[in-house]
Amino acid sequence: MGKLKNSRHERFCHEYIKDGNATQAYLRVGYSKNGARQSAQRLLTNADIQERIAELQHKSNEKCIIERDWIIQKLKRAVEYGAQEIESGGSFKLMDYKAITDAAKELSKLNGFYEPEQVEHNHVGQIEFTIVKPE
Repeated sequence: MGKLKNSRHERFCHEYIKDGNATQAYLRVGYSKNGARQSAQRLLTNADIQERIAELQHKSNEKCIIERDWIIQKLKRAVEYGAQEIESGGSFKLMDYKAITDAAKELSKLNGFYEPEQVEHNHVGQIEFTIVKPE
């Protein structure tokens, strides 16, 4: 589809994908505050605007994938470089082992090795506990 002919509509689409708030996007483009909510919702029903927003969101998603891939490559290089230095007896003073470990952890998270922790507790009845003061 490409850019919309109406420049305010085009800007509205770009503003809308920033936060998904049609009213705020409408105001940031420079439209009047009077009836902003209703007018913004009316713009969202326009087929061309819907199509343009979908197109911009798709491009934004592609950019996120590219940035994620770039981050993964950089983290992998940091871990691999650190591993090579360790294996070849690199200087302990030059190596930042915490940074290498942090990079490895982030890689693991990005690749789904860590599942989000969820704790669920259901209890019926009394709870007994003892408060222990430190000596």
